[in-house]
Amino acid sequence: PPYHSAIFIDEVQDFSPAEILLLTLLAAPLHNSVTAVGDPGQRLRPQAIAIDSAIPRFLWRTAHVERLETNVRQQNVPALRD
Repeated sequence: PPYHSAIFIDEVQDFSPAEILLLTLLAAPLHNSVTAVGDPGQRLRPQAIAIDSAIPRFLWRTAHVERLETNVRQQNVPALRD
């Protein structure tokens, strides 16, 4: 298949493990650069699984995990009034 130097998966919490595996297989073996971003609190599918278990194990060997705990888009937002 045609390989890509980088793969970016947004809203990864809404993908199945099979869909994520297919996307990661498109990454060029030399780079194996896959970035997955998601928020488990914003799942569209009720049967969605945990993000950590959706990422193929062969990627976790060299993965760098960055967990963002603060939502800066929701800070200093004025409250809605009735």
